[in-house]
Amino acid sequence: MVTTKKENNPGFTTFEEHLENRYGKTGSVKRIDFEIKAHAFTIGEVLKEERCLC
Repeated sequence: MVTTKKENNPGFTTFEEHLENRYGKTGSVKRIDFEIKAHAFTIGEVLKEERCLC
C-alpha cells in the first residue's frame, strides 16, 4: 500500500511546500505570477489538443 502522509515519509516535502520554497507563500507576487503562467500553459495545451482532435 502506498502512503502519502508526510508523517510516514519525513524526508519528503509536500507539493505545497515545494511551491512555497520555490515561489513563495500563497498570495505573494512571485507565486501569483507562477500560477497565472501555469494556468495559461494548461489552457494552451488543452486548446492545442482540441485542435488536433478536430
